[in-house]
Amino acid sequence: SNGYIFSNTASHKATQSLLKQCQIRLDQMTRERYREDEALMNINDFYESFTASDKTYRHGYQWFYGRHLSSYRGKKDLAILEIGSFEGDSALAWANYFGSHTNIDMVTYGGSNDTLRFKNPTLKCSADDTNNCGRIRTFYCDQSDAMKLENEVAAARSEGWDIVIDDGSHVPAHNAISFEVLWKHVRPGGMYIVE
Repeated sequence: SNGYIFSNTASHKATQSLLKQCQIRLDQMTRERYREDEALMNINDFYESFTASDKTYRHGYQWFYGRHLSSYRGKKDLAILEIGSFEGDSALAWANYFGSHTNIDMVTYGGSNDTLRFKNPTLKCSADDTNNCGRIRTFYCDQSDAMKLENEVAAARSEGWDIVIDDGSHVPAHNAISFEVLWKHVRPGGMYIVE
């Protein structure tokens, strides 16, 4: 049969260029969608770890923490300091979120009168609600006492922390004192968070 072959080199090149642009855009959209899905998974993981803590149900911090702290998961020798623990719910949640290898130091705000949810907080803890409770150490101290923060809290973790979270008194003057003492003990690449 007599067939016709049409060849328009300019048209063919334009079509190839358009197809290539579409493929590039599709690849970008796929990567963006993956990043969105990964971010939502990180937010959900944080939320599920902190259901007993007011960090999620009262404050909605999963939107921040889920995105910004997920890169620390699985880090060897991860060390966290949280100022402002009461019953220890967040300390247990940090251990659950980051893993039992995590070193968690907490400064209580109620002093030795706090009722902690775990036994012997300065050793590997034993909790009723989790077997993966990490290594938790408790300091009974006022966050506005610079000397005690330096001489007791910072001295106990000479290599510093990857993450420091100030969820203590929420008094700006206290936040400033704690920051001035503890910032220099944040490891390179670490975070200092004031709630």
